[in-house]
Amino acid sequence: SHGPKRVTVQTCTLDHPAALPLYQKLGFTPVAQKKEIVHPLSFAERSASVMRP
Repeated sequence: SHGPKRVTVQTCTLDHPAALPLYQKLGFTPVAQKKEIVHPLSFAERSASVMRP
């Protein structure tokens, strides 16, 4: 077979509540779970990332 041997899907609590059950219904198996803290970007950081060439 020439297709991919593995596909990775990442989701988080900001995703739709039905996302993980849907992925599992489609055959995906959870292999890891971790907690992360997301810090919003400042206005300057957002502006700098938008203005990059």
